[in-house]
Amino acid sequence: MKAKVSSLLTAALLASLTSSALAEPTSTNVRTPRQKPATAEKKTVAPRAVAAMVQVTPLATHVSRSSSAQRFKDDIALRLNQEKIPLMLRVSNGSAGNQPFQWFRMRLNGELLLSEKSLKGKSEASIDVSGLIPNGSNQLIIDAAGLPGATMTWQLITYPMNIVSVEPAAATPGGTVTIKGTNFATDTNQVNVIVNGSVADVVSTTATTMVIKLPETAAPGSVNMEIQANGLPKIDVPVVIAGVAAPVVKGTNMWAAPAGTEIIISGKFFSKNPSENQVFFNNVPGQVTSAAADFLKVVVPALGGVASKPQAVPVFVVSNGMRSAGSVSFSIGPKSVDQNYKPSAVFPQQDTQNSSSAASVTSTGATFNASASPSSDPTSESGFPQQAQSQAGGVQINPVDLP
Repeated sequence: MKAKVSSLLTAALLASLTSSALAEPTSTNVRTPRQKPATAEKKTVAPRAVAAMVQVTPLATHVSRSSSAQRFKDDIALRLNQEKIPLMLRVSNGSAGNQPFQWFRMRLNGELLLSEKSLKGKSEASIDVSGLIPNGSNQLIIDAAGLPGATMTWQLITYPMNIVSVEPAAATPGGTVTIKGTNFATDTNQVNVIVNGSVADVVSTTATTMVIKLPETAAPGSVNMEIQANGLPKIDVPVVIAGVAAPVVKGTNMWAAPAGTEIIISGKFFSKNPSENQVFFNNVPGQVTSAAADFLKVVVPALGGVASKPQAVPVFVVSNGMRSAGSVSFSIGPKSVDQNYKPSAVFPQQDTQNSSSAASVTSTGATFNASASPSSDPTSESGFPQQAQSQAGGVQINPVDLP
């Protein structure tokens, strides 16, 4: 019986000694500060290749100068809206052949962010800190201890924009391009787009879809659209710009005219070849007499039937086989010049008591009849409405030599 009790006591003693030997050793020469509950530490995610990430802050490196506890101070400065994007804190403790710190406590604005336990026994890890760092200046304090030469680095990184698709396959100058993917900015003010050196308009943006309006002056061909968002490095998105854009109709030089009158359609992206342009008045084509990239001269057609009053119809253009997205309203009826026209010169008022008598006015111009109706052709070389030649009964202007 005594032998059995002695055997049990011996087994218990051996078990106690084995348990003590396997317990994690504690450091006697390093003081560990009090810690907050482990719930304050952030979830560790699987490390990702550095090439697949984009840096938000430069790489910070700290090296131990002695065996005692040391404090390192850093700043994290986030730009506006960077606090809304996914953020990862990549920490490397003693990797690349360097000695690790025995322990470290990293605090952001006074709150515990992570410690050596966050690395789960590895030399490096990426910690998800999305939504934990406000924009502006933030203080990062690291308390750590390790042998002289121990090295630790950290860097704030994020996922880059990932482009999935670009539509359409070939866009036109002034047209829109829809880009789909992930990790896009959600504020149009934080997105800058450059195409062939010209700034493009960001129509809308979400985390997965971005709509961009190309510059109207974009040259045709395959180009790289440079996109920079949230202050991060730019990315290049290939896009094909077609050589011809859809025509755009801006207005007419008259708002009403009878059939058979030649009017001017202003706009852009017209063909310079008259035969490659069609102007429709309520689906009835007019005769295009001349063309330029920004205007067309066309004869107003008859709509058929007898109209008792002017007929307002939509006018649109088909150029290079493409129809204009919009149209302008035009009335086929009594002739009227552009209602927004304002003369830029003031002429002498004629005496209404004796309109048949001529008066002499000194000027450097040529003679003309002030009572004649001005032409509405805006393409005159002078830039002003042309005047008819002088006739009997008009105001006579005599040119003189200037001193």
